Amino acid sequence: MKSKRLEALLTEIEKCNVLADIGTDHGYLVEEAISRNLANKVIATDISKSSLDKAKRNLEELQCFDRVDFRCGDGMDVLADKEADCIVIAGMGGKTITEILKRDKHAKSYILSPQSNVRETRLFLVNNGFKILKDYTVRSGDKYYVIIKTVHGKDVLNDMEIAFGRTNVTSPNVDFIKYIDDLYRRFDAIRKEAKGNVPDAINEKLKEMEALRSDYEKY
Repeated sequence: MKSKRLEALLTEIEKCNVLADIGTDHGYLVEEAISRNLANKVIATDISKSSLDKAKRNLEELQCFDRVDFRCGDGMDVLADKEADCIVIAGMGGKTITEILKRDKHAKSYILSPQSNVRETRLFLVNNGFKILKDYTVRSGDKYYVIIKTVHGKDVLNDMEIAFGRTNVTSPNVDFIKYIDDLYRRFDAIRKEAKGNVPDAINEKLKEMEALRSDYEKY
């Protein structure tokens, strides 16, 4: 069974000519994209040759090597400008993702899944010529993942959208509501243990989450 996170990434891929999967690792996204005919060609990249070899082994049974181009290299350095219509960058930290995006190859769309520094990733996007189309949370197993779909363009985010994601704020799904409830309980426990000596950052986070939770009745 494919993970809910992988399904979310695949859902955001619009059928295209060339798809690039940056940091392909096992090649699971490539496998599904080819099987579902989401792209005529997929460029699977990884900085690790052993990871690329692993992806090749996993894709052998699919007999799709005529549609997959394996490239070993750092981020998008192995792509030509505008070579890919859609670029997926998932399974790495937000700082790594923003460093990769600094060497932009001008794809029509990007699908990102930062595992850390998500707020910083959002700020980088809107400050560097990207427009966020979707920004939401999915729960896969016992972990929560952020999925961001972005294109080139101008954008402005308010404080809540920077903190939690535009789609999560405007139309939260069940996974995000559960995430906020879990996070609120953790921070509230810290507040109670602090007995009045609560760091400002904790209080600010709690206020943000309380504001979100007050809107849940709408959904």
